Amino acid sequence: MDQARISRFITPSIFFLASLFFGAWLDDQNWLTIFSGLSSGSAALIAGVTATALFPIGFVITAVFTIILRIAFFLFGKTYQISLSNDALKKVWSALNLTEELEKTRANRVYAGITFDHEILHERVHAAVVRLWNAFNIAAASSTALILALLVGRFALNIKWTYAWKGLSVGLLLLFISVAVVTWRDTMGLLEFQSHREKMTDIEPKEE
Repeated sequence: MDQARISRFITPSIFFLASLFFGAWLDDQNWLTIFSGLSSGSAALIAGVTATALFPIGFVITAVFTIILRIAFFLFGKTYQISLSNDALKKVWSALNLTEELEKTRANRVYAGITFDHEILHERVHAAVVRLWNAFNIAAASSTALILALLVGRFALNIKWTYAWKGLSVGLLLLFISVAVVTWRDTMGLLEFQSHREKMTDIEPKEE
């Protein structure tokens, strides 16, 4: 798995755990003293378990936000993976040499958009799309992580919702949601723009 995909799983889990620790510390600032009496071996074991848990926790968080996005976009008749105008979709259909008889279902729209991105676009344009898409996923998943931390902390771990914890969580949540909205729109806008080009694969990179 590439580094970008790893970051998409690990970053949200770090925010999730950090938020839980911060909330627990605000609720009882003495509880962290239990770590001061641990031996180096015990501390290393806890650190290892925590590091190992980052990926599965991130996977769960990503699964949750994916389901939420799928439902939300479905209610508006769209898909969050690819959202192109009908005009752009016609051009993508033509660029991929797809027959007009192929029904433009929601699933086929997604498949066409993904194929267009990976097969037709210049590699450097595709790389720009990937960077935007990774930024969107990290921001959206991190937003979900902060919400889950508040819920898990309060109802599973009995951590009180202090004003500082809620305030910091809401502040970061608004920031991450803003980044997610902007990067999603930029991703779709870039794909929309590229669909209107006459030539897409025969542009050679300029010599340095």
